[in-house]
Amino acid sequence: AQSATMVMLRHQPVNAMRLDSAFTSMEQISTFTDFKNTLHVRMRQKYRGYSVFAADAVMHVPFQKPKNSYVNGAFYKGLDADLAYASSKQFDEAQ
Repeated sequence: AQSATMVMLRHQPVNAMRLDSAFTSMEQISTFTDFKNTLHVRMRQKYRGYSVFAADAVMHVPFQKPKNSYVNGAFYKGLDADLAYASSKQFDEAQ
């Protein structure tokens, strides 16, 4: 059986962060615009509404060239393989 795998993102195009489950989402935590007018959006991965440990990323969006946006961080693919049959009680206890 296949299990979840961590995907490391180092200066990758934003489309590299494709989520593979209807139960998985990215939640925006904060935003910040720096002196170069680049927007930084901090995000965390959620599975069934619960935060995924060590699965966070920062998307960098240059104001002058938004097509040059990129992302750094990590997220998990294949969480359904490990967690699809976990009860909500197990998620609550882990929090």
